[in-house]
Amino acid sequence: MLPLACRSHQAHARGLAIGLKNDAEQAAELVGDFDWILVESCLAEGWCGLTALFRRAGKPVFAIEYVERGMTEARVCREARRFGLSAQLKRRELDAWSRPCWRVRAQTIGR
Repeated sequence: MLPLACRSHQAHARGLAIGLKNDAEQAAELVGDFDWILVESCLAEGWCGLTALFRRAGKPVFAIEYVERGMTEARVCREARRFGLSAQLKRRELDAWSRPCWRVRAQTIGR
C-alpha cells in the first residue's frame, strides 16, 4: 500500500475526508482512497486531463490558477467548465483576493 493510501485509511477511520494535492500523476492508484483532489496551475500547464479519474468517480476536482501565470478570469472559468473543475483565480501570495468561477456564472445568470 502506498504511504498516501495509508494516510487516507487513517483519516477515513476517524470519519474525516481527505484530499490529494497536486499529485494527479498518482490518480489511478489513489482515486479509490481519496475524496477529492486540489490542483494548482493545471490549466496554465496543460495537465488538467490527469484529473479525469476523479471526475469519473464523482469526486470533486478543485483547481487554483494564478494571475501571475497570465491566467484571466474568463479563460480559467471557460476552460474549467470544459474539464468539469471547480476553479478559481488567485494571486500566488494566497491572500484573500479570489475570483471563483461560481461567482462568474452567478453574475452572468443575473444579467
